[in-house]
Amino acid sequence: MDKRLREIESRLDDMTIYEVRQVAREVRAHSGSGQKGTLIKSILRLAKGEDDPKPISSRGAPPKSVKFDEALVAEIRAVRRDILLGDGREVMTVEDRSGEREVCGLLGNTDGAYNLITFEGELPVASAYITRYSLRVGDKIAGKAKALEGGSKALVSIDTINGVQPLSLKNRKNFSDLAPVYPDRRIILSQGAGGAENAVIDMFAPLAFGQRVLISSPAYGGKTTLIKKIASSLTEIYPQTKLIILLLCGKPEEIADFKRTFRGAEILSTDFAQSGQDGAELAQVGFEYAKRVAELGGDAVVLAEGLFEACGTDGAKKLLRCAINAETGASLTVFATLPETCENYDGIVATASSVIKLSGELASKRVFPAIDAKSSYSGREEQLLTEKELKLTADMRREYSSEEIIKIIQSNEAGRISEKNKNG
Repeated sequence: MDKRLREIESRLDDMTIYEVRQVAREVRAHSGSGQKGTLIKSILRLAKGEDDPKPISSRGAPPKSVKFDEALVAEIRAVRRDILLGDGREVMTVEDRSGEREVCGLLGNTDGAYNLITFEGELPVASAYITRYSLRVGDKIAGKAKALEGGSKALVSIDTINGVQPLSLKNRKNFSDLAPVYPDRRIILSQGAGGAENAVIDMFAPLAFGQRVLISSPAYGGKTTLIKKIASSLTEIYPQTKLIILLLCGKPEEIADFKRTFRGAEILSTDFAQSGQDGAELAQVGFEYAKRVAELGGDAVVLAEGLFEACGTDGAKKLLRCAINAETGASLTVFATLPETCENYDGIVATASSVIKLSGELASKRVFPAIDAKSSYSGREEQLLTEKELKLTADMRREYSSEEIIKIIQSNEAGRISEKNKNG
């Protein structure tokens, strides 16, 4: 985000005072003294969400020209929207004379009708937009909505798609054309503040971008807590990764807690009072958005709780198949919780790149994290771990119980954190 703001500032610096005024007028930045430097600062404050757009006024002489740098204005609006939505706040804007408001959401499709899924509900999207911009389900769209007769609203303009100008997506790749290779870019969670949970995972079920990771858990095994620990480390260590959290058939208080904690993530949720069909449709949109990120060369991580409950075994397996480490360097990584009571449990586990197994026995003893280190594993771990790490994990699997392994790692993690704090 800082890079995008610097680029906006650089482009404004290269403009004449007249051109900067036109941009400031269009985004409704407070004009201040009217000097170029002051105007640029006002535009940047608005882009960062520090100022609200000023109301439209009919006072004063109309501008001599309505021309402005449309691409720059769209980028300023997109940065503002991303910053405010990333903070979990509604985009603060002032309706113009036509009653239009800024909106942002993911494109969905229900029974053949396209809709934009936003914080405020769903908005219909005209088929003309789908054709004009070659839109795909899961695209993250920022634009404007307008109230229609009867009180309903509809999308009336599109500013950006997946954070870029619509026309720049004209020749984007198709996800199905990405060539998969074995996951080889390691994810090291314990570099962050995740604690012993992430240290156990790094050693006994090493992760990499593009994996299908199953978190096998009995009831009350601590899977929700583990997902939060993983999400915390991902946002801290890999901020450029697009994190998508699916909470399907969840508890309202847990959903609210996730939304408060991970304001920069894309969180899609249904609670237990909603139908499984609602959850399955939302899961599809979330995975499609992850595909769109990968198509543009990015890294997307989907953390899904309740996937098998909402989508059924066959539906969940189809979504798990989306995981990919692409030859181009893009990736889509999936973490999904798997109930031990799930139908065809062994067959599902066989599809995973990595399995993190939680232990009901450890949980009943109040040993947390309740990870069964000896039963957790990753395929091709020899490609991810160093020789020293391989030997250490093999020795620990052989010599210690899972409970003893947890206590050893907890002790080492406590010492590491203490040393880090001591050294500042």
